[in-house]
Amino acid sequence: MKSVIRNEVLGHLQNLSFEEKKMASFEIHKKLSSELESALGVWAGYMPLGNEPAIEWSEVAPHLTWAFPVTSGESLKFKIPTNGFKRARLGFQEPDGENVDLFEISGFIIPGLAFDKSGYRLGRGGGYYDRTLKDLNKIKIGVCFELSFLKDIPFEEHDLRCDKIITEKQVYVVKTAEGEQKWN
Repeated sequence: MKSVIRNEVLGHLQNLSFEEKKMASFEIHKKLSSELESALGVWAGYMPLGNEPAIEWSEVAPHLTWAFPVTSGESLKFKIPTNGFKRARLGFQEPDGENVDLFEISGFIIPGLAFDKSGYRLGRGGGYYDRTLKDLNKIKIGVCFELSFLKDIPFEEHDLRCDKIITEKQVYVVKTAEGEQKWN
């Protein structure tokens, strides 16, 4: 079922024009900047693929130190790009620089093909974020285009769940059984 949804969402994303992605990314950038206004420390961002929101990390929250993911076996490590970026085996840009321990990272901005109202993420199927962040009690903010924000996504126990989802239209705060999750 996940692969069917993944293919449908990818099809919709491929139909967005460059200009539509650029405008939507700009709106996500503004909302993310507002959300991170009082954040502190090291945060994890991502280098976007063609169908993910493009964020200028040094502009969205210039007061933060940004780290980015690097594939390491079946999980992710994070680095501060002191020596720039290089093309990785999975096709995205990975930082070349200083390693950062997961526990030193205050929060994570995570791209997804789709998210749902419960905060569940549908990624590309590799499970890297799921394995890396599964037991980490840190702030997780998902970002996607509004057309990728779905009512429900099939999920498994190990699937990553985010605290907030930001699209060009809205900041969705995930509700839990205990109520709204608070983090600032």
